[in-house]
Amino acid sequence: VIKIEPPGGSATRRIGPFLDDEPHPDRSLHFWNYNRGKRSVILDLTTKTDRERFLRLLEGADILLDSVRGGVAALLGMTREELLTRFPRLVLSRMTPFGDVGPWKDYIGSDLVHLALGGVMMNCGYDPGPDGHYELAPIAPQVWQAYHIAGEQLAIAIVAALLARQRDGMGQDVSCAIHDAVSKNTELDLMYWVMRRVPLYRQTGRHAREKIDPVPTISQTKDGRWFLTWIAARQNQDEIVDFFARHGFTEGVREALPRPPSNARPVVGGRDIPGTSETDERAVALDAIIRDFTRSFTAENMPWREAQDVGLLWSPLRKPHETAEDPHWLERQTLADVHHPERDRSFRYVTSKWLSNVTAWQVGRRAPLLGEDTDMILGTPVAPVRVEPAACKPAEPPRLAANGKPFPLQNIRILDFSWFLASAGGTRFMAGLGAECLKVEWKGNPDTRFAAMAPIGGRAARAKATGPLPGETDPSMGGQFNNKNSGKRGFSL
Repeated sequence: VIKIEPPGGSATRRIGPFLDDEPHPDRSLHFWNYNRGKRSVILDLTTKTDRERFLRLLEGADILLDSVRGGVAALLGMTREELLTRFPRLVLSRMTPFGDVGPWKDYIGSDLVHLALGGVMMNCGYDPGPDGHYELAPIAPQVWQAYHIAGEQLAIAIVAALLARQRDGMGQDVSCAIHDAVSKNTELDLMYWVMRRVPLYRQTGRHAREKIDPVPTISQTKDGRWFLTWIAARQNQDEIVDFFARHGFTEGVREALPRPPSNARPVVGGRDIPGTSETDERAVALDAIIRDFTRSFTAENMPWREAQDVGLLWSPLRKPHETAEDPHWLERQTLADVHHPERDRSFRYVTSKWLSNVTAWQVGRRAPLLGEDTDMILGTPVAPVRVEPAACKPAEPPRLAANGKPFPLQNIRILDFSWFLASAGGTRFMAGLGAECLKVEWKGNPDTRFAAMAPIGGRAARAKATGPLPGETDPSMGGQFNNKNSGKRGFSL
């Protein structure tokens, strides 16, 4: 990855915090984190000489990631079409705030703007008061979440374009609007509104829901630390009762536990949907028991691992530095130390996302110093590696999408055992890109089909609705399930 920087460096070098709180282009911890393993080349694309140097670099490039809203072609005095004509194998990719066309195409965006307009922020914050009024405003997730969401989706599109190129030898123009990416990532919120005109309400440390859940999912120890202490309806109630009894809590535990839902009862994420006063009373009683239990321990002796042994989803809420020191993550190489030779010391980074028995993540060197690789890269003749179309693996005649273009992942089959939102949404991307995705469910615990149910009365009722609509009870009519699994095939084992 060759990072092209203007004279003076990328603007992201000026984002703090800085090493030892000393602002400098080579001391930005933000820049270090996002540019580890890259090379830095300084080019001034306002000059003819550097534009020609840049074009020579493109002769050996597979991907051009344009971070100026699609403006690189214009800096070269070309259109995007002309750029792709000159470099037909290039995957030209970019992120824009609101897309290339439409009434918002020239609006300015930011991480905060996209989290607000995309709906994510409205789902995040603290419980309302007993009267249902929110005293505190919504809270924006931090650490550039909107850009991370869009970056992940753009990366998926780039990989798909590279796979398509293996078949036909041609590059593509790939565009991802941040607003589009973020608005699809409001979890349950979007489909509840689309299907039934139901608004969801934010809760402290819990999923936004149609009704406030009376049981918080976090509790505080006697020394002020927080733990996740969630008890779901489907967990083994005898083992839970025994766990509490071993620590001196016996009174009322079994009576307060959430009841396993019947086959006809809607379930969201494995929990009862609060609705009856009886359910709420049990939930309030269980909340009191959990809070008393947690307050009887310090963080150090809280028996959360014992709770895990009986199937409870309990864990400490860690501070970032505590995770950085955890031997589990170090053993998995999720975190690793990277040497900075100019400082004669190492710093700990996040270095991988998964493990594979064949391929591996490159830890790589630390982020480049400003312009560190300019002479080496520009002084090296370009020697591109070409995979000609004739040498590619023969494929079946391409299946065409509605826009007349071939699917990049056709001829790929996926056995999909994913569940609910995150993983099912990931395989939905692959199905949308043409893979044959086989959704496998178990009749004893099917995927979450009872969320954002289609309205009774269908589209006509939804079009006329001025308030929440009752939903269907047919498990095939779940809006959230259908949204995350469209384009797949399905069977049950």
